[in-house]
Amino acid sequence: MVLDSNLFIDEGHYQSTHSLVPYRGYLRQQLVWVRDTLRNASQDPRIRARFVFFHHSPFVSEQTSPVPFIGAGGHPGHSHMVVNQRVPSGEPGKTLYLLDLFRKHRVTAVFTGHEHFYERWRETIYQNAQPIHQLNWVVSGLGGTRPRGRPEYQQEKIEKLLKEGEVYHDYAERIRDVNSEWTAQLRHDYPTRKEVSGRFHNYVLVTVTGSEVSFQTRDKEGKIRDQGYFSQPD
Repeated sequence: MVLDSNLFIDEGHYQSTHSLVPYRGYLRQQLVWVRDTLRNASQDPRIRARFVFFHHSPFVSEQTSPVPFIGAGGHPGHSHMVVNQRVPSGEPGKTLYLLDLFRKHRVTAVFTGHEHFYERWRETIYQNAQPIHQLNWVVSGLGGTRPRGRPEYQQEKIEKLLKEGEVYHDYAERIRDVNSEWTAQLRHDYPTRKEVSGRFHNYVLVTVTGSEVSFQTRDKEGKIRDQGYFSQPD
């Protein structure tokens, strides 16, 4: 599934896009399409993996500091970014944030760009203290452009932010809007203590074998810089 997140930027030259007649109904239409497509996919037993692609990541590292944080889709101040949109859930009177639809329908991985580095986050969803799903967030915005930003590994700051950061806390707690029996834990998996920087040109290879989804992130020389599983066999 590929989304157009540029349509939701509410400042700069993008404002003129909102005034164009062909796009006036498209913003809402896209959100409803996402909801319906994910719902149908989650009800189809033949579909074992679900991937979403769009430009602006909701989980990014700050441009001038090595401390990761959640920005508003990579643009603090862009209050109408795609990640902040609410969508009718399909239940009377209930809406969910777009990110929470990804949780509800158990998206396997979300791939974004915009930031000129590589970074990976992992959210584990639990029910009755048992893990039931892993939602992966991958920022891969350095295909051929110049590196930008400084995503670096600083364990103490990352742990403090995930534990005490207000936006992180609110996002984690919002899982109860999806399912009152669910809890969620968000982790920052890359950069790491061993691979301390994400400033390298890269591409991500994803392999789907039945219900197993593995990945490798390689630099331009072909060296594996990150690898693992987005999901493993049931």
